Amino acid sequence: MRYREKFEGNREEIYEQLKETVTNLFKGNLRVEEASVRIPKDKLLEYKVKYEDTPAEGQLSIKITWTYIEEPEEEVDEEF
Repeated sequence: MRYREKFEGNREEIYEQLKETVTNLFKGNLRVEEASVRIPKDKLLEYKVKYEDTPAEGQLSIKITWTYIEEPEEEVDEEF
C-alpha cells in the first residue's frame, strides 16, 4: 500500500518539517495519511539519496528500503 504526504514551503519551513519528520520516524510516531510508519529494527536497511538539477527544475529524494522476505542462499556443489 502506498501513502504520500506533501508539504510546501520555503527553505526554512522545509528544514523544520524534515527535522520533525525524521524525529517522529525514529521515535515511532510518524504517520502518513493516517498510516503508522514503522521501520523494522531487525532488518538490513538501504538508504538512497537521489539528486537531479536541470534548467527546468530540481529534485532531491531520500529513500529508505528493506526486505521482509529473506532470499535463500544458493547451494554450492563442492566437487573435487
